[in-house]
Amino acid sequence: PEQVRAGSTIIRSHAERQTFWKNFLASFEDTSDWPSSTSEQENLQASQDQSQRINSAKVKDLLERARKAGIPASQAFVGADLSGAELQGMNFLGFNLSGANLSKADLSEAKLRFANLNGANLGSAKLSGTDLREAELCSANLSSADLTGVDLSSANLSSADLTFADLSIANLRSTNLSNADLSGANLSSANLSSADLSATD
Repeated sequence: PEQVRAGSTIIRSHAERQTFWKNFLASFEDTSDWPSSTSEQENLQASQDQSQRINSAKVKDLLERARKAGIPASQAFVGADLSGAELQGMNFLGFNLSGANLSKADLSEAKLRFANLNGANLGSAKLSGTDLREAELCSANLSSADLTGVDLSSANLSSADLTFADLSIANLRSTNLSNADLSGANLSSANLSSADLSATD
């Protein structure tokens, strides 16, 4: 990898290519499921298995439609219906999911930092362990959502509906919760230091 440069003509083995790409992609996705073997067939099968596990048919369809329309993948889910979708561990870093229906969706361990979820419906969604740092969730519906251990530091949850949500062990440091409804929510062991709780129920 230290020899790789633009226009390089260096011939590398498959094992060396695998090492390079795994290191390159490490900051974008969780590669813990990648096989240690460098067999082309085994790697192909692992990739297909991973795709089937985390990409629902709805997600694939929306991404394909966006591609054909020349729309960036990060904008493919605006107002989309992804209710009940299996999206565990998905990388939605900086994506626009505003107005999307994600009710009862499984987004546990997903990467949603900087994501735009304004007005999104996340009612009863599974978001445990999700990275939502600095995300926009204005007026989002998070009622009865599982937000156990979620990182919402510096996120904007103004006017959000968090009624009966489970926010135990959640990181809400410097989070904007102004005008949010937290009635009935579980905030045991949550970190609310420097959070804006003005006009919050």
